[in-house]
Amino acid sequence: MTGGNSMGGKVLCQTIRLELEYLYDEDGKRLPYYTELKRIQEQVYLADNRTIQILWEWDNYSVFYKKEHGVAPKAIDFSNGQGSIRGYVYDILKTEFPDWYSGNLTTSIQQTLASYKEVRKDVQAGKRSITSYKKDAPMDIHNACISFEFEGGNAAVSLKVFSEPFRKACGYGSTTVTFKVKKLGKAVREIIELCARGTNGYAFGASKLIYNAKKDCWFLHLAYKFRARENENLDPNHIMGVDLGIKYAAYMGFNHSPERYYIKGGEVETFRHKVEARKRSLQEQGKYCGDGRIGHGYQTRMKPVQKLSDSIARFRDTANHKYSRYIVDMAVKHGCGKIQVEDLSNIKDRQDKFLQEWTYFDLQQKIKYKAEAEGIEVVKVAPHHTSQRCSQCGYIDENNRPSQSEFKCGRCGFTANADYNASLNLATAGIEELIAEELRAKRKNASKH
Repeated sequence: MTGGNSMGGKVLCQTIRLELEYLYDEDGKRLPYYTELKRIQEQVYLADNRTIQILWEWDNYSVFYKKEHGVAPKAIDFSNGQGSIRGYVYDILKTEFPDWYSGNLTTSIQQTLASYKEVRKDVQAGKRSITSYKKDAPMDIHNACISFEFEGGNAAVSLKVFSEPFRKACGYGSTTVTFKVKKLGKAVREIIELCARGTNGYAFGASKLIYNAKKDCWFLHLAYKFRARENENLDPNHIMGVDLGIKYAAYMGFNHSPERYYIKGGEVETFRHKVEARKRSLQEQGKYCGDGRIGHGYQTRMKPVQKLSDSIARFRDTANHKYSRYIVDMAVKHGCGKIQVEDLSNIKDRQDKFLQEWTYFDLQQKIKYKAEAEGIEVVKVAPHHTSQRCSQCGYIDENNRPSQSEFKCGRCGFTANADYNASLNLATAGIEELIAEELRAKRKNASKH
């Protein structure tokens, strides 16, 4: 049997973060509609909170109505004939916020309503406060309001944000705002083009436009949908375990094969040391820089450091894309229907600063969406004791790690590279329960003595 693309696969949703650049006129001035965009963005949190207020008032009204009449009220009877509470909210907000493009306003109401429903019971039970939104709330963009244009290696994105009456009042020629996309990678461009053409089930989803006040720029969190491949060669009982670390950025082992793969961490380490040295040098130079950098204060002096930070972020993103692609390709090659990785949700609580700085969480996210696109399930495993457990006999002891790179079991004598042993543990079905059972057995034996 052979696998391949199929339109019958599971529909998945992913998000791409795009940094946007302003466009300028012939005199070097920003196009005027950016000012109006910022003004509308500042209304977003007001509209979101207004939506919450209406929903909350409707819920309270429904409770009292039911007590008095014995049945819950029907939205169609109390929403100006809109037929739903969502339609009722829209009818109010389109009057209070007339400058918004209607599709975006509808999307915003849908998103806020969905968030409200998730916490509704807890709010009504007094277990949590009602949701509120701050001034930096993102602007929801309807999927039909997004379009891209490509010219050579450059790309521009146009977003419909203004209502037609507002456009006419401002004298603009269009309801859209256009940005240049900053540093668009090849892989991202391919995804965008697939969505634009509707190829293989790819399509844009409801996205979010976010203003970053510190950098004075906008980011588009572009959502897209696609169908996972259906590959009959994948076996859900065949598991790849992926251990992340410093010497080896990733070490891969399998529960059904003696094969092993790894990605050396030398590239990461070399780049990190080089960047840290350069950053220290720039920070030191900033103290003694000339008038060109001192004249405009701290922000100007720190521009070279900021550019360096941007290069670090790009390197990390590129490396993580490359690593995740290799990991998923090896899983497909070995017919793995499942990949198990450490749960790094609480990585900030760990002592390993390097893992935190290298954004291994981002690497895991890239593994996840690439794997799901292939029809592979990704499971997060609690990391406790996976590095101390013998993958052959299950014995757990901190002395099993005589050094950072070496594993030697104190019970059965099994020896292996420590990262490889950890990857084998991560590739074990039900590993968390097996570890729990071994620890219970150790405590029981210790109590007897």
